[in-house]
Amino acid sequence: MTVDKNGIDPNHLNLTTTNTTLIAMQRKYCELGECPISWATISYIPNLGGNVVYMICFLVLLGIQIFFGVRHKTWAFMVCMIFGILLEIIGYVGRILLHNNPFIMNNFLV
Repeated sequence: MTVDKNGIDPNHLNLTTTNTTLIAMQRKYCELGECPISWATISYIPNLGGNVVYMICFLVLLGIQIFFGVRHKTWAFMVCMIFGILLEIIGYVGRILLHNNPFIMNNFLV
């Protein structure tokens, strides 16, 4: 029987508790279908297909922005647009990770 530093056994979670502190400590061991969705960081599962499509669209826009930024030598504008597009891509990667496991807070913070 393995117990973490908080006294939580990952193999035997207390799914009937209403103690918010205990729920927060157990969430990192939750998986879809095992724990109630009300314990998740968000109350729905993000659509995988839609988020992948939008991420690919932003990747294409990133390439186009780099091409036109270099071609027309608009360096400052290009750098600002690249940072903005990269942040959008990182956001969609986070949503894809949330689709796989909505219980992990780090996926939400991405």
